[in-house]
Amino acid sequence: MSKNSGLKRRATFEEALYLPGPNIDLPQRIASLMIDSPYLIRQMGDDMGVANDLRQEREDEARSVERHAQQQNVPLSELRAVIESMRPATQHDPFAGQAAHEARAAQQDILAKLEAQRVGLFTWFRDSQTARVSEASLLQQGQTLAQTAQQMARGKRSANGGEPPSTRSRGAGGASSSRGM
Repeated sequence: MSKNSGLKRRATFEEALYLPGPNIDLPQRIASLMIDSPYLIRQMGDDMGVANDLRQEREDEARSVERHAQQQNVPLSELRAVIESMRPATQHDPFAGQAAHEARAAQQDILAKLEAQRVGLFTWFRDSQTARVSEASLLQQGQTLAQTAQQMARGKRSANGGEPPSTRSRGAGGASSSRGM
């Protein structure tokens, strides 16, 4: 007797959450796969590195401003205000890149329409191919039925003694009565 024979234990709901299924993965699994992907890790590392560099740069600048204020005996708040006024103002242009975005959106719309046409053409081709195959199959079945009917007719003729079945069934009286009319 093997180890696995007999009744099998059913997986609990919690276990089933983590089992790979025949359908799409659960959202948690998809998210964990995305987070564990090397591309996303590299991108997150780059973002965190840039943020850390910016923070370090700001701290160094603040230390140098404080050191300069101490050395020159200048009020720290006024020196910070002067330094802040020297920085270029942040450009808040909400419409920057809008034209490029609209161009990309239009291009994506066109690509979606082309894809829909391609899918429609493929569906039409598949349906027409199915119709051709069905037509050929029906034609073949019709020929087979016609051959079967001919074979049955030959079998009836040979069973009737070579006479067509229509003349044999009327008999002698049927032929004379049709002539009298």
